[in-house]
Amino acid sequence: MVQESMEVMTLDDEGSSCDAVTHLQSAMEINYESGFDFRVKKGEDAHDLRREVIGGEPVVLAMVADGHGGSAASAFCRDFIFDAFLERANGDASAESLQAAGRDAFHRAHAEVHAIPGCTAGCTLTLCAVNEQRGELTCCNVGDTLAYLVSSELAGTAQMVSADHRIDHSEEERARLKALGGNLGKAVGPDGQPGGPIRVFPGGLAVARGIGDADCADFVSCEPHVETRTLPDDFVLVVATDGLWDGTTLKQVTRIALKARTPEATAEKLLKLSVKLCGLFDDMT
Repeated sequence: MVQESMEVMTLDDEGSSCDAVTHLQSAMEINYESGFDFRVKKGEDAHDLRREVIGGEPVVLAMVADGHGGSAASAFCRDFIFDAFLERANGDASAESLQAAGRDAFHRAHAEVHAIPGCTAGCTLTLCAVNEQRGELTCCNVGDTLAYLVSSELAGTAQMVSADHRIDHSEEERARLKALGGNLGKAVGPDGQPGGPIRVFPGGLAVARGIGDADCADFVSCEPHVETRTLPDDFVLVVATDGLWDGTTLKQVTRIALKARTPEATAEKLLKLSVKLCGLFDDMT
Protein backbone atom coordinates (compact mmCIF):
# COMPACT_ATOMS: atom_id res chain seq x y z
CA MET A 1 0.00 0.00 0.00
CA VAL A 2 1.22 3.50 -0.80
CA GLN A 3 0.97 5.81 2.20
CA GLU A 4 2.67 9.06 3.26
CA SER A 5 5.71 8.37 1.08
CA MET A 6 3.63 9.03 -2.02
CA GLU A 7 4.16 12.26 -3.92
CA VAL A 8 1.93 12.88 -6.92
CA MET A 9 3.19 16.04 -8.57
CA THR A 10 2.42 18.24 -11.49
CA LEU A 11 4.41 21.43 -11.88
CA ASP A 12 1.50 23.58 -10.80
CA ASP A 13 -1.59 22.10 -9.26
CA GLU A 14 -4.68 22.77 -7.24
CA GLY A 15 -5.03 21.15 -3.84
CA SER A 16 -7.59 18.67 -2.54
CA SER A 17 -8.42 16.93 0.70
CA CYS A 18 -5.58 14.41 1.08
CA ASP A 19 -2.15 15.39 2.42
CA ALA A 20 -0.23 14.40 -0.71
CA VAL A 21 -2.55 16.48 -2.84
CA THR A 22 -2.79 19.45 -0.47
CA HIS A 23 0.98 19.98 -0.75
CA LEU A 24 0.47 20.88 -4.40
CA GLN A 25 -1.44 24.07 -3.63
CA SER A 26 1.92 25.59 -2.75
CA ALA A 27 3.38 24.24 -5.98
CA MET A 28 0.75 26.16 -7.92
CA GLU A 29 1.52 29.36 -6.03
CA ILE A 30 5.21 29.07 -6.88
CA ASN A 31 4.34 29.77 -10.48
CA TYR A 32 2.97 33.19 -9.61
CA GLU A 33 4.58 34.35 -6.38
CA SER A 34 8.28 33.58 -6.65
CA GLY A 35 10.91 36.14 -7.58
CA PHE A 36 11.22 34.62 -11.04
CA ASP A 37 9.24 35.93 -13.98
CA PHE A 38 6.99 32.98 -14.84
CA ARG A 39 4.83 34.71 -17.42
CA VAL A 40 2.57 32.40 -19.37
CA LYS A 41 3.58 32.40 -23.01
CA LYS A 42 0.35 31.13 -24.58
CA GLY A 43 -1.95 30.22 -21.72
CA GLU A 44 -3.16 27.06 -23.44
CA ASP A 45 -2.13 24.48 -20.81
CA ALA A 46 -4.70 23.04 -18.40
CA HIS A 47 -4.39 20.79 -15.37
CA ASP A 48 -6.35 19.36 -12.47
CA LEU A 49 -5.82 17.11 -9.48
CA ARG A 50 -8.40 15.28 -7.43
CA ARG A 51 -8.70 12.49 -4.89
CA GLU A 52 -11.66 10.15 -5.37
CA VAL A 53 -12.91 6.92 -3.86
CA ILE A 54 -13.69 4.22 -6.44
CA GLY A 55 -15.38 1.12 -5.07
CA GLY A 56 -14.09 1.95 -1.60
CA GLU A 57 -10.49 2.41 -2.80
CA PRO A 58 -8.76 5.83 -2.65
CA VAL A 59 -7.50 6.95 -6.07
CA VAL A 60 -5.59 10.16 -6.83
CA LEU A 61 -6.29 11.53 -10.32
CA ALA A 62 -3.99 13.96 -12.11
CA MET A 63 -4.36 15.39 -15.60
CA VAL A 64 -2.31 17.77 -17.73
CA ALA A 65 -3.22 19.00 -21.21
CA ASP A 66 -1.20 21.16 -23.60
CA GLY A 67 -3.46 23.05 -25.97
CA HIS A 68 -2.77 24.29 -29.47
CA GLY A 69 -4.90 26.44 -31.74
CA GLY A 70 -6.45 28.00 -28.65
CA SER A 71 -7.38 26.77 -25.18
CA ALA A 72 -10.84 25.36 -25.96
CA ALA A 73 -9.78 21.70 -26.11
CA SER A 74 -7.48 21.74 -23.09
CA ALA A 75 -9.99 23.65 -20.96
CA PHE A 76 -12.74 21.23 -21.95
CA CYS A 77 -10.61 18.23 -21.00
CA ARG A 78 -9.83 19.78 -17.62
CA ASP A 79 -13.55 20.12 -16.87
CA PHE A 80 -14.65 16.82 -18.43
CA ILE A 81 -12.07 14.06 -18.24
CA PHE A 82 -12.27 13.10 -14.54
CA ASP A 83 -16.04 12.80 -14.49
CA ALA A 84 -16.06 10.77 -17.71
CA PHE A 85 -13.33 8.51 -16.31
CA LEU A 86 -15.17 7.94 -13.03
CA GLU A 87 -18.46 7.26 -14.80
CA ARG A 88 -16.88 4.56 -16.95
CA ALA A 89 -14.98 3.01 -14.02
CA ASN A 90 -18.37 2.51 -12.35
CA GLY A 91 -17.04 1.65 -8.91
CA ASP A 92 -14.34 -0.76 -10.09
CA ALA A 93 -10.78 0.38 -9.28
CA SER A 94 -9.00 -2.62 -10.80
CA ALA A 95 -6.27 -1.93 -13.34
CA GLU A 96 -8.35 -3.43 -16.13
CA SER A 97 -11.30 -1.20 -15.26
CA LEU A 98 -9.21 1.97 -15.04
CA GLN A 99 -7.52 1.24 -18.36
CA ALA A 100 -10.89 0.78 -20.05
CA ALA A 101 -12.21 3.91 -18.35
CA GLY A 102 -9.27 5.91 -19.67
CA ARG A 103 -9.75 4.75 -23.24
CA ASP A 104 -13.47 5.47 -23.14
CA ALA A 105 -13.00 8.91 -21.55
CA PHE A 106 -10.43 9.95 -24.17
CA HIS A 107 -12.70 8.92 -27.04
CA ARG A 108 -15.63 10.76 -25.48
CA ALA A 109 -13.57 13.90 -24.93
CA HIS A 110 -12.39 13.79 -28.55
CA ALA A 111 -15.95 13.52 -29.85
CA GLU A 112 -17.19 16.30 -27.56
CA VAL A 113 -14.46 18.72 -28.66
CA HIS A 114 -15.23 17.93 -32.30
CA ALA A 115 -18.86 18.79 -31.59
CA ILE A 116 -18.03 22.35 -30.43
CA PRO A 117 -19.24 24.58 -33.30
CA GLY A 118 -16.37 26.08 -35.26
CA CYS A 119 -13.72 24.66 -32.94
CA THR A 120 -10.48 23.41 -34.51
CA ALA A 121 -8.42 23.58 -31.31
CA GLY A 122 -6.70 20.49 -30.00
CA CYS A 123 -4.57 19.34 -27.10
CA THR A 124 -2.36 16.65 -25.74
CA LEU A 125 -3.75 14.87 -22.70
CA THR A 126 -2.19 12.79 -19.94
CA LEU A 127 -4.32 11.24 -17.20
CA CYS A 128 -2.75 9.40 -14.27
CA ALA A 129 -4.67 7.40 -11.67
CA VAL A 130 -2.80 6.33 -8.52
CA ASN A 131 -4.65 3.59 -6.64
CA GLU A 132 -3.30 4.10 -3.12
CA GLN A 133 -4.78 0.86 -1.76
CA ARG A 134 -3.38 -1.42 -4.46
CA GLY A 135 -0.17 0.53 -5.01
CA GLU A 136 -0.81 0.81 -8.74
CA LEU A 137 -0.41 3.60 -11.28
CA THR A 138 -2.49 3.64 -14.45
CA CYS A 139 -1.47 6.21 -17.05
CA CYS A 140 -3.27 7.13 -20.27
CA ASN A 141 -1.92 9.67 -22.73
CA VAL A 142 -1.99 11.13 -26.23
CA GLY A 143 0.62 13.58 -27.48
CA ASP A 144 3.85 14.69 -25.84
CA THR A 145 2.75 15.61 -22.32
CA LEU A 146 4.80 12.97 -20.56
CA ALA A 147 4.71 11.25 -17.17
CA TYR A 148 7.79 9.82 -15.46
CA LEU A 149 8.07 7.73 -12.32
CA VAL A 150 11.09 8.53 -10.15
CA SER A 151 12.17 6.46 -7.15
CA SER A 152 15.33 5.57 -5.27
CA GLU A 153 14.13 1.98 -5.63
CA LEU A 154 14.42 2.26 -9.42
CA ALA A 155 18.22 2.64 -9.31
CA GLY A 156 17.87 6.40 -9.33
CA THR A 157 16.38 6.51 -12.81
CA ALA A 158 13.24 8.05 -14.29
CA GLN A 159 10.91 5.56 -15.98
CA MET A 160 8.47 6.88 -18.56
CA VAL A 161 4.95 5.63 -17.93
CA SER A 162 3.44 7.44 -20.93
CA ALA A 163 4.30 7.48 -24.64
CA ASP A 164 5.75 10.21 -26.85
CA HIS A 165 3.54 10.65 -29.91
CA ARG A 166 5.62 13.35 -31.57
CA ILE A 167 5.91 12.48 -35.25
CA ASP A 168 9.62 13.28 -35.10
CA HIS A 169 10.13 10.64 -32.41
CA SER A 170 7.93 7.76 -33.56
CA GLU A 171 8.56 5.64 -36.63
CA GLU A 172 5.33 3.77 -35.88
CA GLU A 173 3.29 6.97 -35.99
CA ARG A 174 4.99 8.15 -39.19
CA ALA A 175 4.06 4.87 -40.85
CA ARG A 176 0.47 5.15 -39.63
CA LEU A 177 0.11 8.69 -40.96
CA LYS A 178 1.58 7.81 -44.35
CA ALA A 179 -0.82 4.87 -44.64
CA LEU A 180 -3.70 7.31 -44.08
CA GLY A 181 -2.47 9.57 -46.87
CA GLY A 182 -0.84 12.25 -44.74
CA ASN A 183 2.05 14.27 -46.12
CA LEU A 184 5.00 14.51 -43.75
CA GLY A 185 7.43 17.40 -43.81
CA LYS A 186 8.74 20.45 -42.02
CA ALA A 187 7.11 23.86 -41.97
CA VAL A 188 8.68 26.58 -44.11
CA GLY A 189 10.05 29.47 -42.10
CA PRO A 190 10.22 33.20 -42.92
CA ASP A 191 13.48 32.60 -44.75
CA GLY A 192 11.77 30.18 -47.10
CA GLN A 193 13.63 27.20 -45.67
CA PRO A 194 12.04 24.17 -43.95
CA GLY A 195 12.72 23.87 -40.24
CA GLY A 196 11.45 22.58 -36.93
CA PRO A 197 9.89 19.17 -36.23
CA ILE A 198 8.30 16.85 -38.76
CA ARG A 199 4.61 17.64 -39.16
CA VAL A 200 1.64 16.06 -40.91
CA PHE A 201 -0.16 18.04 -43.61
CA PRO A 202 -2.77 19.27 -44.13
CA GLY A 203 -2.98 20.73 -40.65
CA GLY A 204 0.69 20.96 -39.73
CA LEU A 205 0.48 19.07 -36.44
CA ALA A 206 3.69 17.85 -34.82
CA VAL A 207 1.94 15.18 -32.71
CA ALA A 208 0.14 12.21 -34.22
CA ARG A 209 -2.28 11.64 -31.34
CA GLY A 210 -4.38 14.13 -29.45
CA ILE A 211 -7.82 15.40 -28.54
CA GLY A 212 -9.79 17.60 -30.94
CA ASP A 213 -8.04 19.04 -34.03
CA ALA A 214 -11.14 18.80 -36.20
CA ASP A 215 -9.25 20.23 -39.17
CA CYS A 216 -6.88 17.24 -39.02
CA ALA A 217 -9.51 14.62 -38.25
CA ASP A 218 -8.30 12.22 -40.96
CA PHE A 219 -4.95 11.79 -39.26
CA VAL A 220 -5.14 12.54 -35.54
CA SER A 221 -5.87 9.54 -33.32
CA CYS A 222 -7.37 9.90 -29.85
CA GLU A 223 -6.55 6.30 -28.92
CA PRO A 224 -4.37 6.64 -25.82
CA HIS A 225 -1.29 4.77 -24.80
CA VAL A 226 -2.35 2.96 -21.63
CA GLU A 227 -0.28 1.11 -19.05
CA THR A 228 -0.38 0.13 -15.39
CA ARG A 229 2.67 -0.11 -13.12
CA THR A 230 3.12 -1.48 -9.63
CA LEU A 231 4.43 1.40 -7.54
CA PRO A 232 7.49 1.33 -5.30
CA ASP A 233 6.92 2.31 -1.68
CA ASP A 234 8.56 5.71 -2.15
CA PHE A 235 8.10 7.55 -5.43
CA VAL A 236 7.58 10.85 -7.19
CA LEU A 237 5.33 11.06 -10.24
CA VAL A 238 6.23 13.97 -12.53
CA VAL A 239 3.59 14.90 -15.12
CA ALA A 240 4.54 17.79 -17.36
CA THR A 241 4.07 19.39 -20.76
CA ASP A 242 6.86 19.59 -23.31
CA GLY A 243 7.78 23.02 -21.95
CA LEU A 244 9.62 21.16 -19.18
CA TRP A 245 10.91 18.09 -21.01
CA ASP A 246 12.35 20.07 -23.94
CA GLY A 247 14.31 22.31 -21.58
CA THR A 248 15.80 19.79 -19.15
CA THR A 249 17.35 16.34 -19.14
CA LEU A 250 15.97 13.26 -17.42
CA LYS A 251 19.09 13.15 -15.29
CA GLN A 252 18.39 16.68 -14.03
CA VAL A 253 14.72 15.92 -13.35
CA THR A 254 15.61 12.71 -11.52
CA ARG A 255 18.22 14.37 -9.34
CA ILE A 256 15.85 17.17 -8.32
CA ALA A 257 12.93 14.81 -7.68
CA LEU A 258 15.02 12.55 -5.45
CA LYS A 259 16.62 15.36 -3.45
CA ALA A 260 13.70 17.76 -2.95
CA ARG A 261 11.74 17.09 0.22
CA THR A 262 8.26 18.14 -0.90
CA PRO A 263 6.28 18.26 -4.16
CA GLU A 264 6.26 22.06 -4.08
CA ALA A 265 10.03 22.18 -3.65
CA THR A 266 10.42 19.81 -6.59
CA ALA A 267 8.12 21.95 -8.71
CA GLU A 268 9.94 25.15 -7.82
CA LYS A 269 13.36 23.71 -8.62
CA LEU A 270 12.24 22.20 -11.93
CA LEU A 271 10.58 25.41 -13.06
CA LYS A 272 13.57 27.53 -12.13
CA LEU A 273 15.98 25.16 -13.85
CA SER A 274 13.96 25.05 -17.06
CA VAL A 275 13.60 28.84 -17.22
CA LYS A 276 17.30 29.29 -16.44
CA LEU A 277 18.39 26.91 -19.19
CA CYS A 278 15.95 27.83 -21.95
CA GLY A 279 13.97 30.90 -20.97
CA LEU A 280 10.22 31.22 -21.48
CA PHE A 281 9.90 29.51 -24.82
CA ASP A 282 6.64 27.71 -24.04
CA ASP A 283 3.98 27.17 -21.40
CA MET A 284 5.27 24.95 -18.60
CA THR A 285 2.87 22.87 -16.53
